[in-house]
Amino acid sequence: MFKKLSKITGKAALMVLMGMTSLSYAQSSSGGIAGVVQDPTGAVVAGATVEIENPKTGLKRSVNTTEDGAYNITSLEPGTYTITVTAPGFSNATANDVQVSVSFVTSANINLQPGTDNIIVDVKAGDALTQINVTDQQLSTLIDNKKILQLPLLSRDPNSLILLSPGVFPANSTLGGFSVNGSRERNNNFQVDGVDN
Repeated sequence: MFKKLSKITGKAALMVLMGMTSLSYAQSSSGGIAGVVQDPTGAVVAGATVEIENPKTGLKRSVNTTEDGAYNITSLEPGTYTITVTAPGFSNATANDVQVSVSFVTSANINLQPGTDNIIVDVKAGDALTQINVTDQQLSTLIDNKKILQLPLLSRDPNSLILLSPGVFPANSTLGGFSVNGSRERNNNFQVDGVDN
């Protein structure tokens, strides 16, 4: 009797552990960079080497563009990256200050020029504020520390910053929450570094 119970308990514990592991994979605290490499005529450059580097952490990753000239680098920690693209017959191109945010794929298209000189493409931080997500249907709003420091919070409640996002309004209930694009206020989920809070 006890042997059967311990086997059942062990199997149940294993299933719970496997379920928790799959949940931890579903919660993402990383972002990505994707784009297309083209020449001056607008033709795609297949087989170009795209290397990204985070100067602060020293992280380096590289991929080659597909037949469509596209590249996609996922699972990147939030931060500022430098992108360097090389291809035979083209000058090297570099994009500086490419911002990667949590759960967002930053679009960074690179144009290569024929020749052997290095070309630096400057992507300023201000350009990332109005970026359009062209990779999936996910809607997100990033409120950076500059906005948080400059905007007055009369209630001293950081949750009120959510009202800066499009489609968000205070709910008319006793719960004191907010509604996102007409959904119920109980459908909201708060995460800190990708983990439910």
